[in-house]
Amino acid sequence: ARWVAGGHQMDRELYERGTSPTVTSEAVFEHIAEIAAFSLRWITVDIGAAFLNSEMSEFVAVWIPKTLVPYVVRVMPDTQSFVNKEGRLCVRLLKALYGCLQSSQLWYKTMDTVLVTAGLRPNRYD
Repeated sequence: ARWVAGGHQMDRELYERGTSPTVTSEAVFEHIAEIAAFSLRWITVDIGAAFLNSEMSEFVAVWIPKTLVPYVVRVMPDTQSFVNKEGRLCVRLLKALYGCLQSSQLWYKTMDTVLVTAGLRPNRYD
């Protein structure tokens, strides 16, 4: 199961820019051409739950839907006292969550730091 934060309900003026740089089609095709021309090997990587690797930079609270609250309470019984009369639970996000306005930007910053630390550099044209 996947739980997605309702970013469409977030006040866009309260949070930093929620977009992240995206590679251009030209850059992708240029790299494919270089790989083919020089018979290079290449790999692709998909990082599962990628956003959860990024710390939230601001205070963000989300409501856990009442359909999921029983599962949270089963795993963390102490949370029962915080369930409201509608059966929902409000929690603070410590990690970026898919659906939040700033998650893609936070993930980009996290990945950029990792790659630059490893000695790579971003394509200055993208």
